Amino acid sequence: MNSRWFLTLRSILELFYFVSTVVLTGVAFYGLKQLRLTKQIASKNAKRESIKFATERCQYFAETIVPARTRAMASYHQQKFTCLRDQRFRISRGELVDHNFDKQRIAQCEREALSASSAFVELLNYLEAYAIPFVAGVADDELGFQETASAFCQFLAEVMIVVAAFRSQGPRFESCVRLYESWAARLEAEKMKPLVQSMSEKIKAAEKAKFPPLGGS
Repeated sequence: MNSRWFLTLRSILELFYFVSTVVLTGVAFYGLKQLRLTKQIASKNAKRESIKFATERCQYFAETIVPARTRAMASYHQQKFTCLRDQRFRISRGELVDHNFDKQRIAQCEREALSASSAFVELLNYLEAYAIPFVAGVADDELGFQETASAFCQFLAEVMIVVAAFRSQGPRFESCVRLYESWAARLEAEKMKPLVQSMSEKIKAAEKAKFPPLGGS
């Protein structure tokens, strides 16, 4: 009798154990599914906010930076400055290299663009404020690049010697220089794509144009 009761109890406990295992496994799978779903929702929300922020930045570029650049260049021409002429530079890892910004030119830039006109200081401050969210990764880079890369790189290239003059004093405008380096490289790559494709097609055509050897298939 006792033996039969023990066997019955063990069967019931084993059944409970099996059922609980199935239930816990189901709960675990449901929890993982909910976690993945939560991550997907968070990722979509982050992407949406990133695009929204980039859209606002592009509007800021059009409404604030473009007029600031117009004012700076108008001031430059009205006062017959010359410090922006014939600039040559390259940016590597956030640093100005292979440039022609010697001490004499930097001194001229400080007299003209920095001392005599605050319009360039204002423009660079706006460009830096624009660049920070993209470099930090909180504004959608693709949208910003698509809408403003060409103008942004042009505007900053026009006043890069002013950046060099500032850097000789301390302020570095790190974000706008880094964004310029990234976007300028991508713009150059986009220009080269048709040329690379054309060269690839010509190479393939040249390979097909070879005369087959005698007796060859």
